[in-house]
Amino acid sequence: MVVVRFASVFAFGWIAVAVQCSVPDAATTEKTVFCTLIGCVSGFAVSTHLSLGDGSTSESVTITGEVCRNDGCDAFVVTPHATKAPTCVVYGTQHSDCRLSQRADRTWTLLLSRFSGEHADGDGLRLTVRRAPATTILDVTRRISYDPYQPNGPECEPTCWGGGAYFLSASQSALTCTSHTCVSGLHLTAHAQTLGKQLHVCRNQFCADVDTSQIDRSSSFVFGLKPLDGEARIAPSRTAGYDVDLQITALPDELADGDHYRISTGQTLLFDQSVSYLESYPNGPSCDLLPCRQATGDVP
Repeated sequence: MVVVRFASVFAFGWIAVAVQCSVPDAATTEKTVFCTLIGCVSGFAVSTHLSLGDGSTSESVTITGEVCRNDGCDAFVVTPHATKAPTCVVYGTQHSDCRLSQRADRTWTLLLSRFSGEHADGDGLRLTVRRAPATTILDVTRRISYDPYQPNGPECEPTCWGGGAYFLSASQSALTCTSHTCVSGLHLTAHAQTLGKQLHVCRNQFCADVDTSQIDRSSSFVFGLKPLDGEARIAPSRTAGYDVDLQITALPDELADGDHYRISTGQTLLFDQSVSYLESYPNGPSCDLLPCRQATGDVP
């Protein structure tokens, strides 16, 4: 039997939900898990590099096209401007979005997405891109599968599903990139014999304080790290004290070797070090515009 009840636990504006699970097994004790209420919606994203092949840049031409999931299509228009970056507008459902980001070579990465809750493995995604007036520079269809995403952790709802593809328009075969994900930042596990009223977490000058005053040895807690990105999971250790699992995340270009992390609770300093990141390209250097940057720490 699973009983869901709201609990009066607040951490930096995150409302926590207590999920109490009772299992009919004499050897099993009840477990209470506190979850943040981060929402999500299932859907897909398709992106491409607007490489035009003749030396022009996307600042000087109009780009049009369509992105389709099976038979449902959204049209989009990229419009150049003389004094600012081009803009992208998508004409479709209220769940559709179109974004542009500039690359170092002054071309653009186009990202089209639709998060409407609809998904099925084997969906056909079609991306058509035209350079005005009527030159097709990309027209490709790929079948995709979806990966689960649980923003509040594996023990908490909801579960959403996301899929996507990246197409290189400069490639004759419209090279399809895999959609492997990677979280940049620091993953730290530590043990605290006691907990103070707050867990203090810093990356360089950016800090977050987590209220740990309501934690007891019968529960596991999950907290957001606002204004930092990431989460803290705190659970009673099997022996004594508490196990602390921290995932402090950031965009890859916000991270640099030498970043200093400091984590403490009460008078106990759990971690106080500068780190170096291991760089990787989970989808290959031709597909990932920036490397994934990860550092780990394990404090006994």
